[in-house]
Amino acid sequence: MTLSKAELQQWLTKAQDLLVTAGEVEKRAQLQIEQTKMTHPGFWDLPEAQAVVQNISQLEGELGQINSLRQILTDIQALQELGATLTTNQTNQVEVVDAELQREFQQVAKQLVVLTTQLELKQYLTGRYDACGALFSIHSGQGGTEAMDWADMLRRLYTRYFERKGWKFQLVSESRGEDAGIKEAVYEVIAHNAYGYLKGEHGTHRLVRQSPFNADNLRQTSFALVEVLPLIAT
Repeated sequence: MTLSKAELQQWLTKAQDLLVTAGEVEKRAQLQIEQTKMTHPGFWDLPEAQAVVQNISQLEGELGQINSLRQILTDIQALQELGATLTTNQTNQVEVVDAELQREFQQVAKQLVVLTTQLELKQYLTGRYDACGALFSIHSGQGGTEAMDWADMLRRLYTRYFERKGWKFQLVSESRGEDAGIKEAVYEVIAHNAYGYLKGEHGTHRLVRQSPFNADNLRQTSFALVEVLPLIAT
């Protein structure tokens, strides 16, 4: 990855702004509260013990990312001070005079972009229930067998997405169609921020195609409803 001087400055500014708005002080205070809970006698017998452990792990991960981003900004400044003078060539790309420093600089710049993007995304997931898991259901709508097939296509699409994200999920219930597809499928998605990621999928999904289930091979419009609810620990 090679950044122009303007692009580098944009990412540096964005990273610095994220450090200001990341809520580090609040996260450290919450981490201390959660860690204190673990010192109470009989903690592991409490029903909320697992949730506390998960909260601690999540907070430690977020604070680790904040520390890493701060270190990256420090590294970039150090490289510049060590003589990694930035110049602009004819293609307006960032260059570093020393070849070895150039390779190191570009590696750090790549880390800056990746980590800043991750933290920026997390700041969008700050809704009341965004951190929860999700109850994810798909229901076939109008369109008969074609709609049931469309619902099954959506089921495969979403479960593959869950797998790529590394999320734990389980089938709660399923109703198969008479000829093909599904009438309904309900999943529990047990992962941090699953609801925050998936809530935008809530709604009616439409497919228009030449239906393989239509004897006249006509274009047909089918509908499927996706419902997403937060899994709230009790």
